[in-house]
Amino acid sequence: MSCSNYKSKCMLYARCCKKYVCCWVCHNNTEDHNICDEKNIEHLKCNECDTINELSNECKNCHIQFNTSYCSKCILWSIYENTFHCDQCRMCIRGKREDYIHCAKCDACINKLTYNTHNCNVILDSSDCQICMEEFNKRDKYHIILRCSHKIHPECYANLKKNCDENDKKFNCGLCKKSIISPLKLEKYYDKKKLNYVYNNSDINLKTKYYCNDCNTNGITKYHSKYIKCIECKSYNTESTGKI
Repeated sequence: MSCSNYKSKCMLYARCCKKYVCCWVCHNNTEDHNICDEKNIEHLKCNECDTINELSNECKNCHIQFNTSYCSKCILWSIYENTFHCDQCRMCIRGKREDYIHCAKCDACINKLTYNTHNCNVILDSSDCQICMEEFNKRDKYHIILRCSHKIHPECYANLKKNCDENDKKFNCGLCKKSIISPLKLEKYYDKKKLNYVYNNSDINLKTKYYCNDCNTNGITKYHSKYIKCIECKSYNTESTGKI
């Protein structure tokens, strides 16, 4: 069985089915019952030498590591180096423990940089990924909490960023249109693109009305056919609402 979830070099022996499975996610997606905790996994088998092992991240015979990291509480092998288990979340979090604070109301770990501004209600209402539309499952996949507090799968985040970069689109949240990366970090980048962008000179003396998706303000500034910078917050995450 080819596994696209954790890509570990071992197979898990499921007590319920009395057979080896690549991971509990694939098992739960294909069987009419679920593996709920470590009690359902009896042992594992190394893919390199077929040695039977207790649950761990290293084969006792050939000493290969089954994956980059392993959580004994989640029975989760991961390709990510920086992960930690949060007992309150009852799951593993991608990142360094010292960079996160657990919010009891959201029942989620929030990055320290956005903890003071995160919106609990938005996080609690986000049940589906805005890209793949799959429901967030605590034990299924990691998820990223954006600056606006909406959630997205890491793979979907990477695909969205790639698409925006390749097509020169704004890297925004698909639900609220807020910038995913801080506008201040992108200000010089878009200043340069605006300076080098060629458009109809006949519009050079015009002004434009705009709406800023980041600070939710309306304004008027010098007209540009593609790059309109918000006077208030310096964001280019704006929409023209008419020429003047």
